[in-house]
Amino acid sequence: MDVTGNVQFVISSQATKALDLSTPSDTISFQTKYSFTDGTGANKANQHWSDTRTLADGASEELDLAGGLTDAFGDTVTFTKIKTLYIRNNSADANLIIGGAAANGFTAMFGGTDDTLILPAGAAVMLCASSHATGYAVTADTGDLLQIEHDGTGDDSLTYDIVIIGEVA
Repeated sequence: MDVTGNVQFVISSQATKALDLSTPSDTISFQTKYSFTDGTGANKANQHWSDTRTLADGASEELDLAGGLTDAFGDTVTFTKIKTLYIRNNSADANLIIGGAAANGFTAMFGGTDDTLILPAGAAVMLCASSHATGYAVTADTGDLLQIEHDGTGDDSLTYDIVIIGEVA
């Protein structure tokens, strides 16, 4: 499989304030684009995986980044490095908790085993380290479980979208 692509961050915001004789404005326009080609190392990736997943009220799951995922072609994915991680909480009223796996947690982006990120209803997060040669390291059997948890609030189940781009050995 060959993997190539782009990841982009785009921010466009304008603030205005009406005064007596004028309406000054301040515009923020920011764009960063990360491109990658097939392979390993800086600006490279050789695997991607995506899904829309559902969690019951209060449920959690651990995504095994090193051997527990299956790609669109039916092949087992064993990430060794994560270059881009995107997660969107599609819930209208429940939080999604990312990280904090009890054992063998993928903590490269958190700094510790108990650290988590709370993604409110409707929110999204994207981390991109495609230009970094090592990205976020995945260590099979000791640091490869990404825990995703429904916080138990709101109505019933929630869905979330996830995209992972990275390297396999």
